[in-house]
Amino acid sequence: MKRDLLTHNIILVLSLVFITLNIGCSGKLKDAAEHYDIAVIHWGQGRVDDAIEEYKKAISIYPGFEIAHFNLGYVYYQKGDIGLAIESFKRAIESKPDLIEAHSMLGVAYEKYNMFNDAMEEYQKALELNPNIAISHTNLGNVYFKMEMHEEAIDEHKKAIEIKPDFAEAYNNLGFVYYETGKYSFAINEYKKAIELKQDYISAHNNLGTAYRKVGLLEKAKKESEIVKSLVKKNKRVQRTF
Repeated sequence: MKRDLLTHNIILVLSLVFITLNIGCSGKLKDAAEHYDIAVIHWGQGRVDDAIEEYKKAISIYPGFEIAHFNLGYVYYQKGDIGLAIESFKRAIESKPDLIEAHSMLGVAYEKYNMFNDAMEEYQKALELNPNIAISHTNLGNVYFKMEMHEEAIDEHKKAIEIKPDFAEAYNNLGFVYYETGKYSFAINEYKKAIELKQDYISAHNNLGTAYRKVGLLEKAKKESEIVKSLVKKNKRVQRTF
């Protein structure tokens, strides 16, 4: 099983995505908000194409509706329409330049296209707006790693941990960077911290096993491999119950 780096944790944006507005407004914005609210309901019930159409109607009525642009981009991103997602996130930022979530998701979308410099700029803009969001530091750390800026990546993951000491994914990612730069004992320590915080963390167990194997601790590596297999089976059982 391959080593894992955390894929983007976009919990940051979820506060916007599924909230209906119910705002006291009038005129075009009120009409647009009605379509927006319908779109949110469609999306929440899995009717993605219907949600897209309603977001588009909201935007056609009120072009400066930044949250509608953002949510439309998020829907496109989930569908895999990354180009359309990028355009929507850009429009959200045009309407509201300080919308942190839009900068963050635009960075995520750029990274999907391996546009690492553009992704880095968007993550940096998000951090300029609020330097105290741990996930933003993690995202920036991830793209630094992909750009082979390893020291910068380490610094960003450490900043994420300073802000959120229980951020298991940041410890895992920090361990990953240490591993890839040959600092295996440092990597092992970070993976173990991630597991202390999140005992069922499959990626961290997998990474820890790989690191143990690298330094010749084969029995410990075998134990981690067994834990990974057990957790994978458990997750499959849980998924079948729904």
